[in-house]
Amino acid sequence: MAEPRISVVVPCYNLGPYLAEAVDSVLAQTFTDFDILIVDDGSTDAATRAILDGFSRPKTRVLRSENRGLPGAKNLGMRETAGELICMLDADDLLEPQMLARSVATLDAAPSIAFASHWLRTFGDEQWEWTPASCEFPALLDMNTVNGSALVRRPAIEAIGGFDETFLDGCEDWDLWITMVERGFPGTIIPEFLFRYRRRLDSMSRVMMEDKHLVIKYSFQILQKAKYHVVEP
Repeated sequence: MAEPRISVVVPCYNLGPYLAEAVDSVLAQTFTDFDILIVDDGSTDAATRAILDGFSRPKTRVLRSENRGLPGAKNLGMRETAGELICMLDADDLLEPQMLARSVATLDAAPSIAFASHWLRTFGDEQWEWTPASCEFPALLDMNTVNGSALVRRPAIEAIGGFDETFLDGCEDWDLWITMVERGFPGTIIPEFLFRYRRRLDSMSRVMMEDKHLVIKYSFQILQKAKYHVVEP
């Protein structure tokens, strides 16, 4: 039996109440050659554990694990799937129905491109739009212009060793994209709203951004790893 073209990895830590909506947004895709792996990253919330115990959707399986942190859960999900293209989807976010189709078409049209990102709209506690223009240096060094659910070629992400598992509080995806571009695996941004990003008061990204020490720590760590520091005028 042939492996699916895309593997969608959904790390989940205590986010069970949002999980069905996230998975259903994948099942609603117009591109249908995919499988879904939910990685339970050692959830401690009783409601989440109960939801995962009985979770059942087409093309979907659940993998239980001890708590590894988000980058470790993502790496585990990659090791346990086989699709040539990988999409990481946080358990509380949503894909727009054309996201996979548009991303696959973009990568198929440009074999030299390693990943395809997109624009997004937020929902939940905040509503705004995010329309980055470039995922090349120096723009990518200034801020993370790539969505964490960008579709990426498996050989490219495996070539750089996957996610750095020391980024336990966030920024693991920003570090990944910088490392990929620095190693010669460029990406592109599709100028379409293909993703819905849930904003929660207790989300990892918001907690991290409100802690100045973590922001400084991870920003410095990311830039230390990047080789492109200066762009000639």
